[in-house]
Amino acid sequence: MQNKSFYQKINWVMITLFAIAAAWSIFSTFTVLAQPSPADADVQQSRLLPFFGPDQAAGLVILGALAALLIWKWRRLFPFNGPLALVLGGIVYAWIFFTFTIGWIRMVGIYGFILAAGIGFIMVLIYAILSVFQKK
Repeated sequence: MQNKSFYQKINWVMITLFAIAAAWSIFSTFTVLAQPSPADADVQQSRLLPFFGPDQAAGLVILGALAALLIWKWRRLFPFNGPLALVLGGIVYAWIFFTFTIGWIRMVGIYGFILAAGIGFIMVLIYAILSVFQKK
């Protein structure tokens, strides 16, 4: 692959941007939910409600196994490792919202996953098309 450093830069920039955006989003959302305004306290539909049951534990084990598999095969999956990491990060983002919140705010987790999966899918398509044209 001729443009290995170019693909690596794209992968790491995208992973870093999405990690920073996810951390900021989680922090700001959880801060607002932890300190509701007095006017919204009695009718608040979305709130923090950490619940770690068997479903969440199974999800954590599956996510841990997928992360370990991605780390184990990281070099072999290049250049598709970056998009796969984005999709896995989107799943983790959704898992965090589904585990620690209740109400409509869980949609933020779904939107984050859809965004990460969409960007990851577009990156896979672009990398696949570029690799086909580079082989010619």
